[in-house]
Amino acid sequence: MKKIQIKTRTIVLFFAALSLGSCKKDFLDVNDNPNLPEEVPVNIILPAAQASLAYDFGGDIARFNAIMAQNVTGVGRQFIGYNSYVFTEEDFNNLWNNMYAGNMSDLYKIMEKAKATPGAYDGYDGVAKIIMAYSLGTMTDLFGDVPYTEAFKGNASLTPKYQTQQEIYETILPELLNSAIADFANTGDDFVLPGGDDKIYGGDLAKWTSLANGLKARFAIHLTKINPGAAQAALDAINAGGLASMDDDAQFGFGGTYQNPWYQYIDQRADISYSSIDYYYGVGCFLSDTMEASGDPRYGAVIDTGGTYYAPGFPSALYMGDDAPVYFFTYFEQKFIEAEAKLLTGDDAGAEISLHEAVTANMEKLGVDSADNATYQTANVVWTGTTQDKLNLIMFQKYVANYLQPESWTDWRRTGQPNLQPNAGSTSPIPRRYIYPTNERLYNPNASNASTTMLTPRLWWDN
Repeated sequence: MKKIQIKTRTIVLFFAALSLGSCKKDFLDVNDNPNLPEEVPVNIILPAAQASLAYDFGGDIARFNAIMAQNVTGVGRQFIGYNSYVFTEEDFNNLWNNMYAGNMSDLYKIMEKAKATPGAYDGYDGVAKIIMAYSLGTMTDLFGDVPYTEAFKGNASLTPKYQTQQEIYETILPELLNSAIADFANTGDDFVLPGGDDKIYGGDLAKWTSLANGLKARFAIHLTKINPGAAQAALDAINAGGLASMDDDAQFGFGGTYQNPWYQYIDQRADISYSSIDYYYGVGCFLSDTMEASGDPRYGAVIDTGGTYYAPGFPSALYMGDDAPVYFFTYFEQKFIEAEAKLLTGDDAGAEISLHEAVTANMEKLGVDSADNATYQTANVVWTGTTQDKLNLIMFQKYVANYLQPESWTDWRRTGQPNLQPNAGSTSPIPRRYIYPTNERLYNPNASNASTTMLTPRLWWDN
């Protein structure tokens, strides 16, 4: 068992060492830091933006959403309150500021640099647009209406207006992703192309194109409650050229000086329990308890049952190792989207095939033996019953596969699956959104937070 110790690393030190020109700053001072050089090379900005997103996505977003989706149980400090769904504006300040004044601001710099020198940075421009779409899509799925077109302009726009979530989904996200794909077709005369500085795909623009199509599918499937054409749109995006295998998974790798955010959190704090055999608390949660009870062979892959890496009952090294990657979008997630979309468009046989392929892809990602996978699927992935029964099966298997992935809370909000009940001791239903942070209320009169709670108003696609 790895020695448990408390370390003094901080988020500030993490980014100070990594960003090399990208720094955290107040949201109202985006792009107006006098200590930041006027011209920072795109190959320095890009990895800083990617690292910033990885830390936020694998940090606050992953932890908060894991509480909502019952992947973990809060047992101490702030998280015992979060476990009862007690959140305040202050809880979301760091996330908002880090996203807007961190990675999204850096991505905007790349996009503006490309705009100022047409034809010189199309490769970087396309990559930046895809990550911007990912970041903006993440923020709108958490908060609803958020600023975009007037953000990142420093003193020229101190109180940016908010776009509605519908506008972001129907206009801004498609424009960013389609424009990115078009950029990649025009890189022949670029001054410089992404390479080793691209910490997600190493400059492979074909994989970035696949990710753009995969994200189109994800954003489309989010709209199944309000758009009857959502499922077909998701299929169209995948068929246009989504991820082809797990080799195309979009993930940010940590290691060496820069450590995975789950590792850093667990190594510095002890206020979350991950399973019934958790070394500190031994408090289970819906996901790990369900996996253990059903004999799911993935249980031993996601939970460190023997304490071989850190301590018994914690997430395995695949998720909380100091060098474990943060996963943004995976091939197995895309296969689950495909299964759902096929079912909703009437392709029952195709949906069954895609579901089994999705579970298998997840098992392979986790290193589960093929025989154990086959045994599990024979007993637990049984295609029968009504269309709703089959949808419930798809969504439950996706939920298990997406262990510690923020997407699970989004799936629950739009489908009601799995059938989660509020955490024990809570007097509130499971939250359906984040509330806007204090800084927005105090400094931006355009903030859409006049009557926001963790329950209302529901997001546009959650109605």
